[in-house]
Amino acid sequence: MKKEWTTGKIVGVIMLSVLGIVILWIAFVASIYQLVTVIDNIDGKTAARSAGNTDGPEDTEEYDIEDFLNGSDEEYYDFAQYIRDDLSYSVELEEYDRDDYDCPEGSNASLTITYPVVTGDIPNVDGINQKLYEEVTELDDYISGITDRLEEGDSFEYQGECFVTYMDENILSVAWQEHGTLNDSMIGAVVVSMNFDLQTGLPVGNTGILDIDDDFAIDFRNRCEEQNGEINGLNYYSDQQIREYLTDESSLIIFYTPLGMEVGINYDGGWATVTYKDYKKFTKQF
Repeated sequence: MKKEWTTGKIVGVIMLSVLGIVILWIAFVASIYQLVTVIDNIDGKTAARSAGNTDGPEDTEEYDIEDFLNGSDEEYYDFAQYIRDDLSYSVELEEYDRDDYDCPEGSNASLTITYPVVTGDIPNVDGINQKLYEEVTELDDYISGITDRLEEGDSFEYQGECFVTYMDENILSVAWQEHGTLNDSMIGAVVVSMNFDLQTGLPVGNTGILDIDDDFAIDFRNRCEEQNGEINGLNYYSDQQIREYLTDESSLIIFYTPLGMEVGINYDGGWATVTYKDYKKFTKQF
């Protein structure tokens, strides 16, 4: 049998209900206050950003490649332009286009490539520009020499994009990403790199920078798999063959970047590079 509630019990329940309503009201008012405070802070920060940046990009902090090198948390390098305007020399990219090659009737070939032009107060600036332009002339000659192999209806396009990967008062590094396209099928993807000692104005041979031996080749393979995943094309090469590619001037890819140095190889079927932040321990000792 159910017992009837006493007067005291009823009063207690009512008081608890009232107390609960008061607590909910206090929580509601507090949440509204917090929301208003957050909105005010956001509006204040937005106003501060607008007030401090009225003149556009000129007010932003000037890019410093050395600061990026020392403070970047990037793990791996990706091809990008790192062109500075605060040095004793400057670099601009120009484009070479040609589509008038002597081809068999009904076929065509073309070349589009960017290349750097250096100006400023550094030794042998004309020699540096001549060396940089060699990539254009060599490709021009290459395409002129293969046009007679084209058949009617063939279309061959070759494209190269140059990246200024690093520049300071001592070093200039550039790299081209290149590939050909025959009838919409990509062929011959390569990376070509050049490095210059700006104290002498002379190019530095690719194989003259790092001391590469069998241990380096094994380490390169391991780093490449960690950074790039498994590359089927490299599985067909032994460590000794990898070393041969790394010590061949024509197949070795090597250039400075804000992260350190990029090292790689052009092999049959493509190319692969690895980011070496610790490259200095592999540099040749003279």
